[in-house]
Amino acid sequence: MADAKAMFPETPTTSDFLIGYDAPKAQMVSYQQRMLYKSKASEALALAKDALVSFRRAGESAKKVSALKVVVEASMAMERSFDAMMAASDELAMIKRTGNKQAEVDVAEMLSEVQIARGDAGSASQSLNDALALYRELGKKEGEARILRTLAGLKLKTERYKESLSTAQQGLGLFKELGDSKGESDCQKIINRAYAASGEMEKAPNRNDALKALEDLASAVENRDKGQWKTAIVEL
Repeated sequence: MADAKAMFPETPTTSDFLIGYDAPKAQMVSYQQRMLYKSKASEALALAKDALVSFRRAGESAKKVSALKVVVEASMAMERSFDAMMAASDELAMIKRTGNKQAEVDVAEMLSEVQIARGDAGSASQSLNDALALYRELGKKEGEARILRTLAGLKLKTERYKESLSTAQQGLGLFKELGDSKGESDCQKIINRAYAASGEMEKAPNRNDALKALEDLASAVENRDKGQWKTAIVEL
């Protein structure tokens, strides 16, 4: 398993404007970089598949989840998202029969990431809600907050603004309780964007900052200023 992880290439620094599996791929601008990444991923995939079978037979749940993660990430790196989805989905079905809630929530969250990357918002929402219920059952507030943030962002993306607001506000409360300033900031941005998108900017908690960002965004679009546009999007 260590060999597979070592062989898999380091993920490049994630851009502020890309999320999930698209980020590293988008930053590999040269053909040679992409081919090297895929080649290493292919080797890692073969090793991780063997490790997954071995850990499954041995009943080692934590190691099995780690091996599955490499299988999924390597498949995504090779642009085989369907294979990644099926690997996670099949493993999840097997894990559910064992009653191991921690392994189940780990794989449910992993599956949701693939579904989001594939643009399947409906399935991703279901997987995220399943993971949310499991984290609550396990009493793990860090995981609960993380899922709420992802769900809020997904609902915002699919124009379900009221649901996005409610979910982001729940996440914000948990992140505050946990003392996670990054999580708080992420949820605040989702709340601002949801209010702006629904035409209720006056209710946004950081109204002045959000209005300034909207003005900058409008100016960037008018002047075709890509750098200013990116900055404004992040500030919203």
